[in-house]
Amino acid sequence: MKTMIKKLRWTYVTIFSILMILFGQILFRRWNHLHLNWLLACSLIFLKYAEDWPTTRTRLSHQNRQRTSILKTIGALLPPIIPAFFKLQIDIFSGFFAFLRRQKSPVDSLHGSAFSYLLNGQYNTFITIIFLSTIVDIPFAAFMVNVFEKDPDTRIIIHCTILLLTIYTLIAVLSDRWRLRACQHVVGDQYLHLRLGFRFSADIPFEQIEKITMLNDSKRIWCAKNKISFLDEFTVSPIDQPQILIEMKPHSPVKMESLKMLQDVPRFLFLYVDKPQALIGVIEPRLTKSN
Repeated sequence: MKTMIKKLRWTYVTIFSILMILFGQILFRRWNHLHLNWLLACSLIFLKYAEDWPTTRTRLSHQNRQRTSILKTIGALLPPIIPAFFKLQIDIFSGFFAFLRRQKSPVDSLHGSAFSYLLNGQYNTFITIIFLSTIVDIPFAAFMVNVFEKDPDTRIIIHCTILLLTIYTLIAVLSDRWRLRACQHVVGDQYLHLRLGFRFSADIPFEQIEKITMLNDSKRIWCAKNKISFLDEFTVSPIDQPQILIEMKPHSPVKMESLKMLQDVPRFLFLYVDKPQALIGVIEPRLTKSN
């Protein structure tokens, strides 16, 4: 149980907590007065926070040594997903306004062989589908709300919520695209630098990589065949199915930043690039030297 809580990322904790609150109200309707759904959600958050307390204490000590502001001290005490969420929103909106001003996205000054992931993938198709679906969704949702909801005040609230969610989706997608177009994975002399816009970044030493191979099956089938839990894997891809498997050495100390949260890199990383065989061909000789 303790190991599972330790491996459970804060993103999953948040998703599971929201699901507990929503579906728990249905499952425990006979005991709604006890608020069991909220109790279960808060218990999961508390267990994860207690498991992460040594890391939280380290962050707090660092802030105290730096004599930072009270806001940064409070941020160090909070579950990391909360400050990460606000950092991500700042990046999303700043990226969107930079896109409107037609500014170029900053490029990381990394030296080595660069590998793209937008040329042959389905990301541009995905963007087109998002735009078309939002254009169609607004009038359709407005029609359905008017059909099923009779109260005018409730209809206004629902209409405004749908409109705000649609606008935010468009802003996030445009900002994500603006940042991704300037990013690539880079194979350096000692590190594999993984960059996926605002979403993900990691600098992985070759000495911490056990092996790198092509995936012959889909990720889901491979994980099922090898009995790999979702807690032990992570996918680095804009939207496409990964073709490369990177297996880390056991108990690797390497960190990654996912959605602005610093986390341990799991044992298995699934990666998508436009030229997977070329990437493997560049990395394998470096693994031989490191090992």
